[in-house]
Amino acid sequence: MTPESEREETGVANTQAGLPGVGILFSQGWQYAKSNLTLVIILSAPFVIVDVLTYLGEISSGSLSNSLSMTLGVSSFLALIGYVLLMATVLYQVTHKAQTPLFVDGFAWARRHFWSVLWISILTGLVVWGGFVLLLVPGIIMATYIALSQIVLVTEGNKGISALMRSRELVYGNWLAVFGRMAGVQLVYFGIMVVIGIIVGVGSTYFTNELFSEFITNVLFTVLSSVGTIIFLHITYELYIALKTAKESAPPLVVPSAATKYQVLGWFGATSLILTMILVGIIAVQYEEFLVTESGRVTDAVLENELKQVQSQADQYYANQPEPSFTGVCSEVQGLISGDREVVCSESTASYALSVKKSDTLHCVDSTGYDKIIYTDLGERTQCLDL
Repeated sequence: MTPESEREETGVANTQAGLPGVGILFSQGWQYAKSNLTLVIILSAPFVIVDVLTYLGEISSGSLSNSLSMTLGVSSFLALIGYVLLMATVLYQVTHKAQTPLFVDGFAWARRHFWSVLWISILTGLVVWGGFVLLLVPGIIMATYIALSQIVLVTEGNKGISALMRSRELVYGNWLAVFGRMAGVQLVYFGIMVVIGIIVGVGSTYFTNELFSEFITNVLFTVLSSVGTIIFLHITYELYIALKTAKESAPPLVVPSAATKYQVLGWFGATSLILTMILVGIIAVQYEEFLVTESGRVTDAVLENELKQVQSQADQYYANQPEPSFTGVCSEVQGLISGDREVVCSESTASYALSVKKSDTLHCVDSTGYDKIIYTDLGERTQCLDL
């Protein structure tokens, strides 16, 4: 299945739209983010709270740690919802910046259109994922065509697949130019994040402990991600304005219909995502079972070796006594059993027996050379044989 029929898009770019360059787009986005630090703080808040709770959980212990773990799970879910709501608010603020709207105006719009924003995000993700499953390149093509979908929702009111098709209509004929500018801005910001991350990471590691350094780094990247989101929303809006202006001033361009293709690709993406999650779950369960099995084998081998050492040490102890005797042998051999296993040892002048509990079984050795599993607690007996 070929997701797009517009083959000329991926080859020669049509730059008639007169799109701003990467440097101008990044500079404008950066200035907007810098001038609206309140938006950065608000957008960062949900996941900063999660970072704080995670840090408190790592440095605490006991009942406090358990309580924080439960709170963290709920907070992570609420943070995700809050982030979508706040991101929609920022989306409104960016697209209405000429009117200098109040935050409450954007938040009111976000509350009314929360499900529409969420649905477009999900639909976009499924279409792009479906494209990525088709050997990566179609996913990149799809992502560029529908990059303006959320902007279209705010400015023109198109919802769902209609918003995706309107975005595709605007980008059509300028795919390579739009892709180059979006990729260029992302690369520039990624480079800045890497440099800042290295400087802060090295500095916090040098002056603070490991846990606090990790906390500072997490908060930093949460804030930087919010800055990046605002910059990207701003450059997407600027591209939308330039493309829309060009489309309105140029002769009409016939855009082949592709709604059905995108719907099929979305369903394909959803199906493949579900199958991937099931496959990952099966692999995870099998891998966990493998680890448990291998751990059990290693534990059995270790225990078998330790019981052989007990027998060898006990025989040496008996032979080295002035009068051959096993009296006192238990204190000599019990330390050969590693871990926190339950060990029982009984001794007399003529014999001894030692049992080790592993899970629901008792492994026992005694002075006769007996080395097997028994089914009755050893108690005071100096032989492993069950009664």
